[in-house]
Amino acid sequence: MVRAGVIDLPSPGVADRRPLSFVARARYRLRQGGTATALGPLLGLWHRALDLSRSPPPGAVDAVQRHFRALLARDLANVEAGLYPAELLFESPSRLADLPLALADVPRFWTRRRRGETQDLPPAAATADLPAYYRRNFHWQTDGWLSDRSARIYDVQVGFLFFGTLALMRRMAIPPLARSLRGRRGARLLDVGCGTGRLLGQLRRALPEAKLYGVDLSAPYLREAERHLGPAADVALLAENAEDIPLQTGSFSAVVSTFLFHELPHDARRRVVREVHRLLVPGGTFVLADSLQSGDPIGEEIAFYLDLFPRLYHEPYYKGWLADEAGALLSAEGFRVEARENHLFSKLVVARKP
Repeated sequence: MVRAGVIDLPSPGVADRRPLSFVARARYRLRQGGTATALGPLLGLWHRALDLSRSPPPGAVDAVQRHFRALLARDLANVEAGLYPAELLFESPSRLADLPLALADVPRFWTRRRRGETQDLPPAAATADLPAYYRRNFHWQTDGWLSDRSARIYDVQVGFLFFGTLALMRRMAIPPLARSLRGRRGARLLDVGCGTGRLLGQLRRALPEAKLYGVDLSAPYLREAERHLGPAADVALLAENAEDIPLQTGSFSAVVSTFLFHELPHDARRRVVREVHRLLVPGGTFVLADSLQSGDPIGEEIAFYLDLFPRLYHEPYYKGWLADEAGALLSAEGFRVEARENHLFSKLVVARKP
C-alpha cells in the first residue's frame, strides 16, 4: 500500500449551486470545442493511415457531433447542480511535457501493429505475477501497461483517440457517487482499475470528505498516479488484481470502475464484479463506466466506431464486452441496477448492493 501525507482541502463545488457565468460557460465550450475541432481531423487522418477500408457514414458523424454537444451540456449542468467543482471543467487531461515522448513512440506502435506483436513486453513481465490476459500490448501500446514510459504517455495517447473527451466521460461517474456519499465524512470509496489516478484526482476535489482508495495491477501506473495526485494526497494505492483484492469484506461505501471492463475476458469480468459486491457495505453504490455496448441507443447510432476500435487496435476482449450488457451482468451477480446512461462513447451503470 502506498500512502502519502494528509491534504486539507476545502469542499468546492459540491454544495455550491450558483449558476456558472456566461464567460465561464463560453470559455469551457470554446476550450472543448477547439480541442475537438483540432483533434478530430487529425484522428480521421490517423485512422485512414491505419488502412481504414471505409469512411464513416454521414449519420454516424452527425450522431457523434450531437452527443458531443450533449456531453458538454451535461458537464456544465453537473457543475451548476453542485455535483463537482467548476475547476474540473478546466483541468488538463495530461501533461503537455509528455507529448514529445508520445510522438516519439509512434514508429514503435506502427512496427508492432504491422508485425502483429501482441506480447512485446518488458523482460520483467515474464516473472511478474500477472494473469495471462493482462500480458498484452493493448492498443498496440509499447510495454503494455508494464513500464513507467507507458504510464507517462498513456493519457496523451488515449486522450487523442477520444479527441479530448476522455476526462469528460470519466467525470460522468462522479454525480451518482456525490449523491451517495455527500456529507458522509470518512466514507470509503474505492476506484477499481485506477490506472494513472486521473479519476481519483477528480474525486478528491469533488468529494474531499471521502477517504479514497485505488487498486490497479500495474505498479508503474500506480507510480504515475502518485505523481499525478501529489505528495500531499491522502489516497491509498494498492497494486493488486481486481479479481482478488486483499481488503476487508464490507469495508467500502462506494466503488467505481472506469474503462476497465472492456479489457477483461468474460469470466474475469464476473470475478471482479463479485469482488466489488463483497467489498461493499449493504446499500453501497457501484458505478461502472465503460464503452458503449451494442444494444445501447447511442451504440446503434455509432456502431461504425464500435466496430472500428477493435479492428484498428489490439483489443481482444472488446467484442465480447459489446455483447455482455453491463446492467444484466451486475444484476446476475446480486446488484440492483438503478440507472443506465450513455455519454458519447461511454456507458454508465449505477447499481446498489441490497
